[in-house]
Amino acid sequence: MLAVEVVVVALVALLFHVDLPRVVAPLSLVLCAGTLGVAATGTLFGAMTVRTRARELLLASVLFPLLSPALVASIGATREIFYAAERGQVVDIGEVRDWLVLLGLFDTVAVVGGAAMFGALVEE
Repeated sequence: MLAVEVVVVALVALLFHVDLPRVVAPLSLVLCAGTLGVAATGTLFGAMTVRTRARELLLASVLFPLLSPALVASIGATREIFYAAERGQVVDIGEVRDWLVLLGLFDTVAVVGGAAMFGALVEE
């Protein structure tokens, strides 16, 4: 996931004329937090749907609405980072603090909940 993110972020930075070295620190924090939440949630629900007949359809149907908070928070934080860089301002973590708090809460619930339920999901 991180490899795809690196390629996509470089392409988006090129298209939007963003000075990537200027925003790499806050952007990498957002990318890592978003990736952790998506991976933890995807792993949990992938384990839940692995034994169903329509697992591909069921996984996409269940997972996408649950990933919405992480996706919205990641997009919002990235937008604020890119806007600050476009205006020539120094990108401050304080500008995206609310989005990072939301991502942190989502990651905590996903990782702790997934760790708590994973054993029961794999056994049944």
